Amino acid sequence: MTIRTYTDADLDRIFRRERLISEEELLNMWRINKRTLRALVNGHDRRGVHLPAVRFSAKQIAFRLADVMRVEQELWG
Repeated sequence: MTIRTYTDADLDRIFRRERLISEEELLNMWRINKRTLRALVNGHDRRGVHLPAVRFSAKQIAFRLADVMRVEQELWG
């Protein structure tokens, strides 16, 4: 698989909202508050951890499963 086909497939999954975790789901799953999650998304976490987000609007964001799993590993091993 080339980088182009991987990117196209990833974008297609994002547009169909497959394998995306909503902000509410992640807040419940990690048991953190919205302020802590936004710090991770905006790159302001004190540990230097960044969680990329897919933004559908200013208030509606979601997260790729791969990114969530990577951040979980960085934060809690």
